Amino acid sequence: MENALRVHQTLPVPPGQAGSKPEGPTAADLARHETEGRAAIAETFGGDLVEREALALNSSLTMQRGGTVRVLAGGIDNLSLRSIEFDASGTNVVVAGTVETWSRVQVQRPDGAWVQAEPHNMLDFTMALTYERQHWVAVKFDWTFVPGTSP
Repeated sequence: MENALRVHQTLPVPPGQAGSKPEGPTAADLARHETEGRAAIAETFGGDLVEREALALNSSLTMQRGGTVRVLAGGIDNLSLRSIEFDASGTNVVVAGTVETWSRVQVQRPDGAWVQAEPHNMLDFTMALTYERQHWVAVKFDWTFVPGTSP
């Protein structure tokens, strides 16, 4: 279940350049990010979530290729589960809870300077998982911002 809930991506920022005008990720960085991302999606997700997560990866890669926003990292903190419900076979489970997500980004201001931010969001989520290929795979994932916490 942990792999289905964990999302983490890291792209290198040249040392000493965060907050100034850093060079973007290299073509090799982006190729590695894409390869690792697609492998993680195939391992962690099933059903319609594979396509949805692939679209999110493509969006992230597009942002990295010359946009004004650079995604440096992201993850989750403070996972709190409200319910865990298994079916009779024990191979399907629905998990509901609240999680704090975070990302580290750089945004380019109109004057060309890069500013780093680390937004955090609280999400209520429901995730359905099935046990296949010798591990748990997320097959459904719905979420909303916790009231009063949306960006």
